[in-house]
Amino acid sequence: MKYEYVIILTTISIFILGIALHPAPKERFTILHFTEPMSLQEIIKINQPFYVNFTVINHEYADHEYRYEILLGDKKIKEGTIALSHNESKEVSETIIAKEPKNRTMVSIRLYKDGLSTPYRSLRYLVNITEG
Repeated sequence: MKYEYVIILTTISIFILGIALHPAPKERFTILHFTEPMSLQEIIKINQPFYVNFTVINHEYADHEYRYEILLGDKKIKEGTIALSHNESKEVSETIIAKEPKNRTMVSIRLYKDGLSTPYRSLRYLVNITEG
């Protein structure tokens, strides 16, 4: 009977030690979101500046360099880079000026990680570009 308890306790100890030495892998991700989504402009006037504000948060457990592009319709308007360490964030504010009127135009933000050619994260919303 005593021998059975020793086997059970040894098995439980090995199991607990295995969990302690090999924890579940940490989830790695990057967050991209509009900094103030309730203040996104829906109507834009041509030749007047409007602002695109977004935040990038690195939860990747490593340093990464991100490149972003801001598109108005299918035309790239702005781009830039951000270097972030783990748990670091950066708010980006870019000024955009639309040159021609157009209804239901997409404002897109594409985020690329570590030089990759396909977007890692993206955001978008619709605007109407009007005259004066």
